[in-house]
Amino acid sequence: MKIEKIVDGLSKYIEDKLFPTMVNWQRIAARTVIARAKKKPEIIGKIMPALNFLEYADETQEINIDDFIEDFSGAVRAEGFLELSIPFLGLKYKFLPADVDELCRYLRNS
Repeated sequence: MKIEKIVDGLSKYIEDKLFPTMVNWQRIAARTVIARAKKKPEIIGKIMPALNFLEYADETQEINIDDFIEDFSGAVRAEGFLELSIPFLGLKYKFLPADVDELCRYLRNS
């Protein structure tokens, strides 16, 4: 999957699921970051060396989203939840395995 499609899936999930929990300034900041990521997906691509090293990405910069989702979902299930802090937005989220499953559906359907 191309990084652009991953950005699309992540942004759709954020808009649908996280925006309702944010106040005005947080949504504005998040929309700004999303707009930049959509215009310049290579920003997200800066993590490509790690994805290449872990063999989630190939030489064409396609990401094997199925392998990543399988491993990521398994790790979250093993821990019971994923806690994510976004300091510059003043946010902290706790994602349960069902939330991660839904995020994965967004990624696959982007």
